[in-house]
Amino acid sequence: MKKFHGKAIPTKLEEMIKPEKTVLIIVDVQNDFCMGDGKLLCPMMIFKLKALIKSARRNGVMVVYIQDTVLQDRLSDSASWVRHYLVSLKTNDPNKITEGAIEGSWGHMIVDEIEPQDDDLRIIKYRSSAFYGTPLDLILRSNDITTTVLTGVVTYGCVESTARDASNQYFVVIPEDCVWASNTELHDANLVIMKHRYDVVNSDTIIGIWEK
Repeated sequence: MKKFHGKAIPTKLEEMIKPEKTVLIIVDVQNDFCMGDGKLLCPMMIFKLKALIKSARRNGVMVVYIQDTVLQDRLSDSASWVRHYLVSLKTNDPNKITEGAIEGSWGHMIVDEIEPQDDDLRIIKYRSSAFYGTPLDLILRSNDITTTVLTGVVTYGCVESTARDASNQYFVVIPEDCVWASNTELHDANLVIMKHRYDVVNSDTIIGIWEK
């Protein structure tokens, strides 16, 4: 730990992810994004994430599930938000936007393999970042959390957006084997960017520290 202008700056991962000061945030691991033809699209990521969640619960780490959410008739979508979908789809036809994560639908639910427990928090969001328009920051500040361990999908979208907002106030740790995107090119590119900004490690490293 280093002191800098009166602030304590951790220099080791062990100092940063103390269980009582850490939250494990699971971003958008929902059926609409992680299931296809009745099967998991990212089985290895889910396998690693499941182990990380178990370790977090065993060691008193706060666990928060984030659910991307779309209201019926797109009531939650602004015109600019619709435009961002069109740009990503490379189209000018709004009718080509897929209906995903509709509140209350099967697709909106967290995948069965990592189903939340009663003690876990669930927060719905209507934009990419889990901090935008949600009580997440209030909850973390109220519980003296200083570090976010960010997992989920998609790497270059909601995970990255949440990481950027988190880094304004919290230390950010990314377990690189617990984030995923079907577009591997963008996934890999975003990991390069996040390694330039945050602490990116393997989930086994985090588990090893928590289990000590």
